Amino acid sequence: MNNGIFKASDETKSVHVTLNGYQWLTGIRIENGLLKKVGAQGVAERVNEALQNAQRAVSVFDEQSGQTLAETLATISGAINQPPA
Repeated sequence: MNNGIFKASDETKSVHVTLNGYQWLTGIRIENGLLKKVGAQGVAERVNEALQNAQRAVSVFDEQSGQTLAETLATISGAINQPPA
């Protein structure tokens, strides 16, 4: 599914990312001074953690939307196949 905006952060809440429904990165915020504090590798790990958390949120949303769509289509199909009253 392509609708929605999904925000997530790393465990320490020092990196925040925003993905759209296509899982494209549309925003990132890194805490001031984090690079100096934990180094490039530490920032990279936190960015990746935040991205993974956001991707999980997109996946959960997609699964739920797909299930809802399937249930709706089954209901419509059942109604179409019933003879008129």
